[in-house]
Amino acid sequence: MLGSVAAGSAAANTLTNYHDRDIDAVMERTKKRPIPSGRITPENARNFGIVLAGISLVLAAAIALETTPEQGAWAAIFIAFGLGNNVLVYSYALKRNSWSNIILGGLCGALRR
Repeated sequence: MLGSVAAGSAAANTLTNYHDRDIDAVMERTKKRPIPSGRITPENARNFGIVLAGISLVLAAAIALETTPEQGAWAAIFIAFGLGNNVLVYSYALKRNSWSNIILGGLCGALRR
């Protein structure tokens, strides 16, 4: 389970950094991150994030082999919800458009821990 959560957290962080690469490049605090500084290409970061998300979901589903299928399904559902909520809802839909991103961002963080 730890590997699934770690890969899911890394995937969410990577995909959020991929999405924020344009504003990270102009902010003093974030301009030295790997994508804006050019150490990693945006495409490689995106692909790595997607692979990490896939690994996270596969590991979560594999929990069913160690537990009951129902527990494994719930693990995969929560990981998928946390990833989807963080990347799609928080980063893409709300972060730059609404104050409510703070609430969902906190939920994302809580679900990943």
